[in-house]
Amino acid sequence: MLSRLARNAVKARFAAAWESKLDAIVATFGDVSAADKARLAQIDWTASSKQVFMGQVSIEAIENTTAKKWPVVILFAAELNHDGLEKFANFSGSSVVNLEFHFSWIKSAALPNFDETMDLIEEAVLGVMHDKSWLGALDDGLTYTGQMSATRGAVQESGENWTQAISFRFTFGIDV
Repeated sequence: MLSRLARNAVKARFAAAWESKLDAIVATFGDVSAADKARLAQIDWTASSKQVFMGQVSIEAIENTTAKKWPVVILFAAELNHDGLEKFANFSGSSVVNLEFHFSWIKSAALPNFDETMDLIEEAVLGVMHDKSWLGALDDGLTYTGQMSATRGAVQESGENWTQAISFRFTFGIDV
């Protein structure tokens, strides 16, 4: 239940704010193609999505077994830590949630700037997670600590495409 609180908070937040945050910054990214901007803006965050998957599953497993639509997003609870800082709470600690964006480009020649699309995703995620109106709206003993890290994977050849992933880690405090 505790990991689910944080994971569901992240999914709900992205479902509500992804497109508007992306629209607000997309004009500043001139090197990102219009097609890539459109694909990012159209991520379907609903339960029936063929883009958003819940659970720590590899992109290779999704690619080999499941109908999907690129870009692919993987969201999962990575850690739960009981620190016991709140003496009378049943649980007092943190939950770490990972959010991965996997992007694919048609392979012809290498793009002159693969980084620009990852920069756009990074800026949009930062805008979604650090929106002050959302930070104060969490409940059920859940608090977003503001701790966020991002790790970019290498651009790789994958079948007939180029692929790259960017992974984010968010830390939530939980006192229940």
